[in-house]
Formats: sequence, C-alpha cells, structure tokens
Amino acid sequence: MPGVELVFEDGDDTEFVKVDGCQFLVGRGQTCRIRIKSERVSRKHFALALIGQRWLAQDLDSRNGLYLNGKRVQDGVVRTGDRIRLGAAGPELRIVKLEPDVRVAEDHLGRTPVL
Repeated sequence: MPGVELVFEDGDDTEFVKVDGCQFLVGRGQTCRIRIKSERVSRKHFALALIGQRWLAQDLDSRNGLYLNGKRVQDGVVRTGDRIRLGAAGPELRIVKLEPDVRVAEDHLGRTPVL
C-alpha cells in the first residue's frame, strides 16, 4: 500500500509519523492528514502525492514557502532521505520511507530507472 513514513522536527520536539495513502495535505488546518500546530505553518501548507511512480510535494501558496533540501521550491520530486522545511525557519519533515520508492526499483546494473 502506498504511504509515507517521516520524522517531524520542530526545535526540541521530534515525532515519528506514518501515513497510508497516495495523496494528502500537510498544514495546521482541520482537513490536513498531517497537522502541524505552528503559526509558522499555513492552514494548507503543501500537498504530497504519488503521481505515477514519483512522490511530488507542491506548495499550496503558503505564506512562508516550501523548502526541499534547503532550496525554496514551488514543487519537487521527493525521495527517501529528503528534508522538507515549512518556511525558512519553520518545522522540518525528514522523509524516512516512501512506498513505492523508485530507488528500490533499480535495475541489475544498480541504476535507477528514468521515469
């Protein structure tokens, strides 16, 4: 079953989160599958969705922006080990595991398939 395992870090607070499904919202709003109680986070901050065999993060016009591995992005492909920060100094989500994870689906020469 598709899903995401991640670690949420905000200052001294650290929490492990597992979510099943192939798309969900992240933010502080009631409709978000991953709710983050921080005024630095928008009600609907970003969406995470499995499109084909790739996990994509998309900023939902958040006030403080979306950062993928330290770079501000509007959207981007997310892989195991990536870090998603909600705002330049906001809380961070570290991707522990993605299902499916295209890095696991390497060919016999150890190359990741191009999608």
